[in-house]
Amino acid sequence: MATQTLSAGTNYSKGILVSIREMTETSDFTIKVAGQSFPVHRNVITAASSYFRAMFSSNMKEAQQGLANMKTIKPSIMEKCIDFMYTGEVEVQIDEIQDILHASSLLQLDALTELSFEYLQENLSVNNCLVAVFLAKLYDRVNLLNIAEKIVYDKFDEVVSTDTFSAISCDDITRYLSKAEVSHEIKWNAIVTWLSVRHEEVERTLPKLMDSIKNIPVNCLLETILNERMVFKNKQLVQCVIGRLFSSIEEIKKNISLENFINLRKTWKTQKIKIEGQVAKVMNDFMAESFEQLAERDDFVELNKEEIFLLFQSPKIKCSSEIIKWDAALKWSKNHPNSKKVFPKLFKLIKLDDLSLDFIGEVVRTEPLVRNSHGCTVMLMDALCAHGSVSKKPSSVASLRRDPHQHIAFLDKKSGQINTWIISKKTWHKLPEVKFGVDMQIVNVNNDLYVLSGSELFHWGGNNTSWSIKGNIRCKSGYRKLVAFQDNIHLVQEKFTLCYDHRGNSFKGNLPGCGLGSGFCAVATRAYIYAMGGLHTDQRAERFNPVTQTWSRLCLMRNSRRHASAVEFNEKIYVIGGFDGHRVSNSAESYNFETNTWTRVARMCVPRLDLFAFVDDKSIFAVGGENVDGVMNSAEVYDPNSNHWSTLQIDGLPTKSSLTGCVYFM
Repeated sequence: MATQTLSAGTNYSKGILVSIREMTETSDFTIKVAGQSFPVHRNVITAASSYFRAMFSSNMKEAQQGLANMKTIKPSIMEKCIDFMYTGEVEVQIDEIQDILHASSLLQLDALTELSFEYLQENLSVNNCLVAVFLAKLYDRVNLLNIAEKIVYDKFDEVVSTDTFSAISCDDITRYLSKAEVSHEIKWNAIVTWLSVRHEEVERTLPKLMDSIKNIPVNCLLETILNERMVFKNKQLVQCVIGRLFSSIEEIKKNISLENFINLRKTWKTQKIKIEGQVAKVMNDFMAESFEQLAERDDFVELNKEEIFLLFQSPKIKCSSEIIKWDAALKWSKNHPNSKKVFPKLFKLIKLDDLSLDFIGEVVRTEPLVRNSHGCTVMLMDALCAHGSVSKKPSSVASLRRDPHQHIAFLDKKSGQINTWIISKKTWHKLPEVKFGVDMQIVNVNNDLYVLSGSELFHWGGNNTSWSIKGNIRCKSGYRKLVAFQDNIHLVQEKFTLCYDHRGNSFKGNLPGCGLGSGFCAVATRAYIYAMGGLHTDQRAERFNPVTQTWSRLCLMRNSRRHASAVEFNEKIYVIGGFDGHRVSNSAESYNFETNTWTRVARMCVPRLDLFAFVDDKSIFAVGGENVDGVMNSAEVYDPNSNHWSTLQIDGLPTKSSLTGCVYFM
């Protein structure tokens, strides 16, 4: 008779095992996980798991006690593994795979391990590819590793945003950064994301991560990386980025912009990083070539003193008009506390000759920083000369001091006699007689002599045989001082100042007076007229600005003075002798144009008032004057280098004469 196998199918055996699983009263072993107990049957788990087979065959402590405590497996995962051991099936989710693989590997459920890897590979995605990479390397699954990492490279920008990205190893992120074909911005975002949970590793790790990225563009370094907070606040990292930035000078020349230059500058200033060599040259040249755009920015005023002068002095400075430089110099100077000292130096770097005469007259000359600076006013006068509005001939003794044939004209105010002394030859010459009058004074204008005698003005040139009258000065009586200033003659009084134009032989009035009392002294430089002292104003000093046609008050002198003498020497005003209100004085002091301060210098050998002072290349001379003994015919000389006065012998100097004079050259 034929036989036939009758089979209820796999569902039957599965059902039996399920029934056995449910028959907990027949269980003979317990698996305990985190305080939760799972009753099982030894025969079933021994047949399914090599782990339990070894436990029972070795009669381990757990086999004897009938209890195994599984400390590294989650209760829910243990339950799934038990289900699989009974039925060969289990329901899992993708986010449980890592825990399932851990448990199946520990329990040596090889079938479950294989099924789990198959499931993971079939369900790979952006969200789990990094976990797959980790598991593939942990369990040596090469095929899974290759597939998972391909997803990482292909979807790197999305992978960076996953929750698991920050947990990858340094070696992994370094490899991904070097191989992923994505933008440098995405790679930098990956670095920031990865380091955001590793604050203590930033300084050590960031340079290595950046090294894994090839050819980072200049814009990315300047606009993205340097602006990142964790970099910006760390001097070592800033230096690292700047080093990377300037590894190719040509590259930065091509790509630097004004905006990223400003950012770069702020970075190295904040971190106090010194920029030198070729890097500094590139930066300085860029500033010069972008001058106009840079000057328009509000942060232009943040340039320091060294930077602003390098900029203005650069031969590569690009500027469509000197007006741009003028505006930039004003803008920067007015935002710095020491503008009065700095602005004249910047002003010197502006090509005033390239500015229009109207602009100079209407804008430059009215600027307070110009009006209040002796140096600026001198430069302004030179600019006016270049435009032809002022004669270019030298108008002061200082500009002619190198002439070896220096003559000193001594005018005897009591007789009107004029004698000249040639310093180099130490000889005397008598000049033609001039009409005698009250309060006679003499000045030199371009080596022509002018004498004011009473109200009449006389002229004598070097080749003339006599004095010629130039005109009559109609002015109120009172104390007055005659000075040569900018090729003209100015008659300074308390309430008004007259100007005589020798070229047009005409007098101009309506100029304000110095406001000083009788006995003030006066001297002219290339830029200003200075008046000092006087009755009831004996410590005051005033300065006349020809551009604004106004007098302004300077700081008070150190000593009271009337009937003193004043000279300009080595960019300073020296006021010598006079009457201090109690006695004839031998004191002297100097005025510094830039600092608006007076400083005492050495005293003369003897006190003098109403003296005549003049200068040569090296020294200041004081001649004649009066003291308690009467009129003197002695002289002395001051050496500014040694700050010392010494007596001087001038043979033939008139005695009992009240002398005044001037210097001229022939």
